[in-house]
Amino acid sequence: MMNKKYISFLFALLFISITDVVYGQEQIGLQTKADKLYASNNVKPASEIYLKLLQANISKPKNLERLASCYAKMSNYLEAENYYAQLVNLPESTPKNLVPYGEALKSNSHFAQAKEVFKSYLAKTGDSASVYNKLLGCDSALVWMSNPTSHKIFNQNLINTNNSEFGAYRDKNQVYYVGEQAPLKKSNQPLVKPFLSIYNAEVDSSQSLKKPTLNTSVYNKNEYNTG
Repeated sequence: MMNKKYISFLFALLFISITDVVYGQEQIGLQTKADKLYASNNVKPASEIYLKLLQANISKPKNLERLASCYAKMSNYLEAENYYAQLVNLPESTPKNLVPYGEALKSNSHFAQAKEVFKSYLAKTGDSASVYNKLLGCDSALVWMSNPTSHKIFNQNLINTNNSEFGAYRDKNQVYYVGEQAPLKKSNQPLVKPFLSIYNAEVDSSQSLKKPTLNTSVYNKNEYNTG
């Protein structure tokens, strides 16, 4: 007759084995879910799952790359720089990862470091086409930063939002510009950016912009994008 301690040991071993299998299957499910979210550009929930997978040390190079890419797409360049830095230091990392790492560094105004990263990519691949303009951009930024002008720049907070605003054109005391309205959000769906619209804002006596308004002209009233 089997010893009770031996039977208890077998049950414990069986329980551990089943737990390991369930845990492994759960991680595979999370990986698949994260990859599908990433492929559909739903990067915020994808980033949260990739972070969990990395904490479990699963598919580290791939998931580090995806996580860094998610943060870059969300314009969170500090986190993008952090995870790209970890990625490029892995033995399995390939030279192509240096380019988005350099871009993240540039976005954080680390131009000298970005330049060295782009030069490293060029030395390893010989692919000057991918980094030539990026290197020029770093050089220009370093020159401008070392030779500041007397210009003063004031952020027009009412106009310069977290969305995109560009193409400003002044006509007397009005400035017209292209901008986005607030992103659209449906339940359980990624953010959807609406079509661009034309806005106008008043120029006051201090040359600041105020009262941004969606322009009432006919080109803002189309139901569909007309280009």
